[in-house]
Amino acid sequence: MRIRCLVFVPVLLLSSIDLSGSTLSITKGGTGSGHITVNNVNKTLPFSQNYAMGVHLTVEAVAETGSKFDNWSGAGMSGTTNPIGFNMPAVNISATANFSLLLAPDISGNPSSWSFGSINVGNNAEKTFVISNPGKATLNVSSATLVGANASEFSIQSGGGAFTLSPSASRNIVVRFTPASAGGKSASLSFSSNDPNENPFLINLDGTGVATLEYITHFASFPAYPYNTAAYKQNNALVGCGPTTGAMMFGYFQAVYSLTDLLTNPGTGVDKGLNTAWALHGSSYMQTQSDGFGNVNRIKPGLEGYATSKGYRVQVTIHVSPTYSAQNPDGWNDYGSFGDAWTNDGNYMIKNADNTWRIDTDLFCNFLSANLSQGIPIFLTIDSDGNGGGDHWVALVGFNRTTKQYAFYNTYDTLLHWANIYYVADPGGNRVN
Repeated sequence: MRIRCLVFVPVLLLSSIDLSGSTLSITKGGTGSGHITVNNVNKTLPFSQNYAMGVHLTVEAVAETGSKFDNWSGAGMSGTTNPIGFNMPAVNISATANFSLLLAPDISGNPSSWSFGSINVGNNAEKTFVISNPGKATLNVSSATLVGANASEFSIQSGGGAFTLSPSASRNIVVRFTPASAGGKSASLSFSSNDPNENPFLINLDGTGVATLEYITHFASFPAYPYNTAAYKQNNALVGCGPTTGAMMFGYFQAVYSLTDLLTNPGTGVDKGLNTAWALHGSSYMQTQSDGFGNVNRIKPGLEGYATSKGYRVQVTIHVSPTYSAQNPDGWNDYGSFGDAWTNDGNYMIKNADNTWRIDTDLFCNFLSANLSQGIPIFLTIDSDGNGGGDHWVALVGFNRTTKQYAFYNTYDTLLHWANIYYVADPGGNRVN
């Protein structure tokens, strides 16, 4: 008897099983802040990652300072158990870690930072800061101090020391900036308190000290020569103010840079630069006339040419304000004919409503400071007879921002003179004070 059997072999349909694993997704809920750890590894929220089915996971919610963990919510993770452990199922898990704020103080400042701007050295400026507590518990401030590189040039005038603020309360603190020297200054108003997130709490401060009285670097080395006087005549010719001023500047450079051959046959004492002045006076350089006057066009080539003859190089930059007119190259602003040396200083020249001009003294002093602080003297033309036109060359070596004056040696004596800063004339020849 023949027996026939049908054997049913089970077939595993691999395509029906998802071997890629499932996704664990956790977001943050509530008003507090926090993160999670998965198997003791920190993870930020929101978090999402695939895990193989059956992998054991331990998930813990970690509250940040000032917050607390409340509970889990969502499919597969709910309740207050923390940490919570489970084997990853075949389905995705989506949950929320809920955090809330503790009853904590919160320090705040308005403004949150402050720049006092430019303040003359010795002067001061003040600013009021409102310190408040928008938190839910009493703020205890144990100290309010000034810290930082230039803290000594800032001071708390009122409202400092230890204090407490109930929720929603505020307190005014007045800070004064008194620069002791020129340059940028910075500090911070620092509060030590029981704020759980900001301790210390800082309000950044800055300002710039502007020199009120400033002289050229190595001012003590700048010579004063009185050669533009009858006492120094040669062959009935005056040496002139231009050559005398030039000799002062070369005498300054020789002293500051310890040179030995920039001056021509130097004498002693007040006459040290006399031969240099006469050399500048001559036909090779400034071409000064017997009455001491010369062509302004010879100032730049005269100074630069003399330095070249001694084996040195100086760069003379001509500054004339407010504009240069190519149609009037020999007029009041003639110096622009020196091509690349032309610099329009309209940055400190202000045009009045009646089309005349005036000098913004603060901006002009900034220009002077930028040059004098680098040891660059100013070869200045001034109105010595008050007729509204430039008629005399002097060496400008300092300024006083407060009194709006400049310091100069006038070529007639060895005294330091002071004069008010004003623009000599507008293009029409009118004196502008």
